[in-house]
Amino acid sequence: QTYTVPTLEDLTFSRSSNRIGKNLTSCVLYIDIRDSVKKNKEFSTQTLAKMYSSFIYGVLKCAMSCEGHVRNIIGDRVMVVFDNKNCCDNALKCANALLCFVRDIMSKVMPTKVFDCGIGIHFGEMHVVKVGLTVKGIENKEYQNIVWIGEPANLASRLTDNAGKDDIPKIVISEEVYKRITDKLLLRGFIGISNAAIEDVGFNVYGRN
Repeated sequence: QTYTVPTLEDLTFSRSSNRIGKNLTSCVLYIDIRDSVKKNKEFSTQTLAKMYSSFIYGVLKCAMSCEGHVRNIIGDRVMVVFDNKNCCDNALKCANALLCFVRDIMSKVMPTKVFDCGIGIHFGEMHVVKVGLTVKGIENKEYQNIVWIGEPANLASRLTDNAGKDDIPKIVISEEVYKRITDKLLLRGFIGISNAAIEDVGFNVYGRN
């Protein structure tokens, strides 16, 4: 059991005789650029490079300012995990900071000033294991990663897929997050979202723009 977000160095591979994995109960936040495929067709390579570098840089800075730990960057999608203490409040503060960053900064990066994202947050228990291969040389870490087994990462990703699309708000949180927020001012503007709007999610969800 751990109350802080593990790093690669905290874990060992499954084939190790003294394998070390971790259990963490906390929040996972994903953020994803909307219409990135369309943008890749519309804009030049230079514009896209500026977009991705500015976006990732800003997301990482927002995560750090809200005590989040970035644990995956896949193109236009970033995964942020939070230490157990105050994780729901910190995750929602991070989402609010990200939304401001997207509105105030990223919209100025793009020539059309059209830039949007979706953010999803879920809470629960995760089993954290290290996967990959040990190789010699500078590529060693490129062959290793952390897998987050359990509902939070999978369903936070699914919420993110839907956030900011088809009249669904840009920030979508699960009921597990909503009911654990201690600073109720953070919930200002959140409304319930019909379960029918988000497929294969068996819990209540809330959102805001």
